[in-house]
Amino acid sequence: MTPTCSDALNPGFEVIDNLLPPDEFAAVWRSVQQLRYDTGGEWNKLWGLGDPMPAVSASTRAADRPLHDGLDGLVARIEACMRASALFDVPWADVLARVYLQPRGSRLGAHGDSRFAGSAVFYAHPAWQPDWGGELLFPEMPPPDGQRAGPLDGPLADGRQQAREALRGAGRFVAARPNRLVLIRRGVWHRTQRVDPDAGGHLRCAVAAFAVPG
Repeated sequence: MTPTCSDALNPGFEVIDNLLPPDEFAAVWRSVQQLRYDTGGEWNKLWGLGDPMPAVSASTRAADRPLHDGLDGLVARIEACMRASALFDVPWADVLARVYLQPRGSRLGAHGDSRFAGSAVFYAHPAWQPDWGGELLFPEMPPPDGQRAGPLDGPLADGRQQAREALRGAGRFVAARPNRLVLIRRGVWHRTQRVDPDAGGHLRCAVAAFAVPG
């Protein structure tokens, strides 16, 4: 496990590479392939209405372990990283996790996960090329009137958050590197770049985890 990013200019996220040993990472990928996924259901407005929708697994909680094979160890490791990180600075009791499989053309709109005590993303795909897109984007948001910027509710919002982002036009991105964990502070605005057509049949496989207040 290798911490690779502790950016004083962006204290809202941390990046940890090589989270799992090779054998455990391979076990996670096998588990991801065996899960059941839903591609229908109610429209989540963070996903573009005209874009391909991701396939999403059922949600699981760390307290319900044992989970599905390799996911049990992964969720335990993510929970341990969350508890060791200063980003998760409000009380929380459990971890909620689900798997997202994003095909080419899909993207996730801007949001802050403010109803949770923080979140994390783990990349479970075994290979990912830089020109396949799917980066996690952290725009620098100038706070309004000296106050901390709030979360964005989705693409149907009134546009004030997007306008503030455009004023600065800068930020950080984190590539979807396999076996990489990204920890995100509660309320920090983030979104994903669209998965590029060059990805072909490769899916951006992200295990999303959320610290549940309690």
